[in-house]
Amino acid sequence: MVGEVAQAALARGIETAYVRRFVRRLALPGSDPAQADWPWPLVLRAFGEFEAVLDDAPLARAGAKTAQRPLDLLRVLLAQGPTPLPVATAMQWLWPDADAAAQRKSFDVALLRLRLNARHVGAARQWVWSDVSALQALMHRIGSGHGATLAQLTDWSRQLLDLLRGPFLAGEDADWVLAARERYRQRFVLGVAQLAGLLEPLDADAAIRLYARALDVEPLAESLSRRLMKLHAERGDRAEALRVWRACCTMLSLAEGLAPSRETRALAVQLGLV
Repeated sequence: MVGEVAQAALARGIETAYVRRFVRRLALPGSDPAQADWPWPLVLRAFGEFEAVLDDAPLARAGAKTAQRPLDLLRVLLAQGPTPLPVATAMQWLWPDADAAAQRKSFDVALLRLRLNARHVGAARQWVWSDVSALQALMHRIGSGHGATLAQLTDWSRQLLDLLRGPFLAGEDADWVLAARERYRQRFVLGVAQLAGLLEPLDADAAIRLYARALDVEPLAESLSRRLMKLHAERGDRAEALRVWRACCTMLSLAEGLAPSRETRALAVQLGLV
C-alpha cells in the first residue's frame, strides 16, 4: 500500500524528491515498468547511446575506461527483450569467432564481473528499469487502450516519445544490434499508429502533433507519413498534406536513395498532391 501511494505521488509530481528518498530508504520495489521516475536501483537505457546507472552512479560513461564485456551482457539482454536469452545465443553474439570452450570462459568471467559491479543484475524485475521494458509495457497499454481518456492518451504519447531518444544502441553495428534495432523501430511505429488512431476522433490536433514528432524520430516511416497526409487532407489542409509528401520524398532520397513506395505514391495521387 505504501508503494502504491508513493507511485501515485510520483505520477502526480507531489514532493518527488522526498518520495524518492523515502522509497530508497524503505527499499520499496517498483511495480510499473513504464514509470521512469521511480527510483529504480538499476536503470538501463538502450535507445540512443547505451547508459547503465546503479544507485544514481553511472556504470558506463562515454569516454570512461570501463570493462566493456560485462556491459555487453546487459546490451544483449536488452536486444533480446522480454523473452529469456539462452546462454549459447549470448556467447555466439559476443564471441562469434571463439571456440566453445573460450566462449564459455569469457562468458563466465564477464558475468562474474557484472555481478560484482551490479548486484541487482539477474534479480526480479521490480529492481530494474529499462527503456526496452517500458516500451513493452506501454505498447500493451496502447493496444488495449480503447476507451482511454484524452488525458491518458496524451500522457502515453509523451511517454512513448520520451522513451525513443534515438536508434537502439546508436553507433553500434553488430548483426544482433541491427536486428533488434529494426524490431524496436517497427514496434515504435506501430505504437504511434495505434495511439494516433485512438487520438484522432478525440483531438485531431493532438494526433497530428504525435505523427509529426514521431516522424522527427523515424523520418523514414512511410506508414506514418501516409496517415499524416490523409489526416491533413481530410481537414482540408492541402498545403500541409503537400509538405508531408515532399518531406517524405526528400528524406527517403537523402537517407537511402529511394523513392516513396507504390502505396505512398498512390495516396499522394488520390489526394491530388502529384
